[in-house]
Amino acid sequence: MVRAAVLCLAASVCLTSGCATTPRSRAFVKIDPPTPAEAQADWIGIATSADRALIDGLPARMAAAHALAAKRGGPRLAADGALIDPAAALDLAALPPGPYTCRLIRVDPRGAIASFSPDTCYVDGDAGAVSLTKQNGASLPGGWLHADGTKRLVFLGALRRRAPDTAAPYGQNAAIDISAIIERVAPFRWRMTMTGKPRNGLLDVYELVPMTPSVPAPRRTTSARTPRPVRAA
Repeated sequence: MVRAAVLCLAASVCLTSGCATTPRSRAFVKIDPPTPAEAQADWIGIATSADRALIDGLPARMAAAHALAAKRGGPRLAADGALIDPAAALDLAALPPGPYTCRLIRVDPRGAIASFSPDTCYVDGDAGAVSLTKQNGASLPGGWLHADGTKRLVFLGALRRRAPDTAAPYGQNAAIDISAIIERVAPFRWRMTMTGKPRNGLLDVYELVPMTPSVPAPRRTTSARTPRPVRAA
């Protein structure tokens, strides 16, 4: 049974290069480890038939969204084109544990790209199982990541109504089940492409970027003075 737990740790967000970091305390909602069967099973054995079909059809949807956006062009394509480019996926897709900013971009049926204010996601786990939980915002998925080759992870989870709520186990309620593909597109930059078609949109993709850790400033110390040498008489 999946239940919510809270982990408090210090984190800070650096939104531009060279900005100062300010330590602050943040509570992160996590989900407990899956059952041994869930941890050991391949994602194909866990995913519902509906989600398997959505995952199989996602590359074609991404290609269509990227083609529309490329025709339209504009500054948003220059900034976020890698997030919807099917060819942008790199090796080493695994997400290191910790807090992330997760910014939603949405491609509409005309190819326009909309960017939304970033929320917070949290990745947790160990060598046996890794979870991803969205902490705030309008949509609150929480679930588990499953390796699928070297270039992508499959996310299978469920939506929560409120941030502190317990995340329901995947596969028990089709109305709240959710799936996605996670890929690395640059150093310290991942994308989480949702398989479901958004309302009034063609494709939803989250940009995942690790939060800058808060590092205490070094304490100033008084350096010891070296005595001057004494001249011989």
